[in-house]
Amino acid sequence: MNANGDSSKQIWLTEFGCPTGTAGGYPADCTDATLAQQITDAFSSARTEGGIGPLLVYSWQDDPTDNDGDFGLYNSNATLNQTL
Repeated sequence: MNANGDSSKQIWLTEFGCPTGTAGGYPADCTDATLAQQITDAFSSARTEGGIGPLLVYSWQDDPTDNDGDFGLYNSNATLNQTL
């Protein structure tokens, strides 16, 4: 970015997360605790690195009725994931 004159621009980290269940047809590759650690690590890294803008977690709440149903900070029954 520096070489191309974009050093003042920020990189936005959007739609990150990992599935904690299989409702969306994905393997449940991470536990709730893994998801919580991933989000914590992302924010910690963003604070120490330069040029990082907003961080946007993929979904606020799990939705088992759609194809991306297991990426939320809240479970589908609206209860907070206790590890976050």
